[in-house]
Amino acid sequence: MYLGNLRHQAVPAWFPGILREMLAFMAGTDFRELAPGQLLLPGRPESDAYCSIQRYHTRPAAELDPEAHRRFADVHLVVQGREAIGWAPLRPGLAVKRPYDPASEIEFFAEAPGEQLIELGEQDFLLADLADVHRPRCLVQASGPVLKVVGKIRSELLNA
Repeated sequence: MYLGNLRHQAVPAWFPGILREMLAFMAGTDFRELAPGQLLLPGRPESDAYCSIQRYHTRPAAELDPEAHRRFADVHLVVQGREAIGWAPLRPGLAVKRPYDPASEIEFFAEAPGEQLIELGEQDFLLADLADVHRPRCLVQASGPVLKVVGKIRSELLNA
């Protein structure tokens, strides 16, 4: 897991090329006028990387299930609003609530022992890799609207 802010810090030079591309695309795109849905990372096939534009209201963490992925790492960027994202390491023996579905590329868990809530504001991003369980869309103090972009990067490319 990695945390950063696109407004107040430079993207580290040691980041893999695909992650630097994703963050540069996110920093240079005004998502406020775009409709929710999928957007390709320029110059990359969907099998490598894409973005999902999302609009929603945050909810109590207890109403949301922790999740993990097996092929794509997530880059959660809050464009407008505030949200908390729960994070915990993926551990053997976690109680599965909804088994992994290759089509949606997601698995849900009943709980995430040791989970920490991380608050994200505008232009904050969180990288959740395959070794991370995360619970997005959680409210901070009260439910509120959020515009978020989730970049999806094929995990092997982060190690290339």
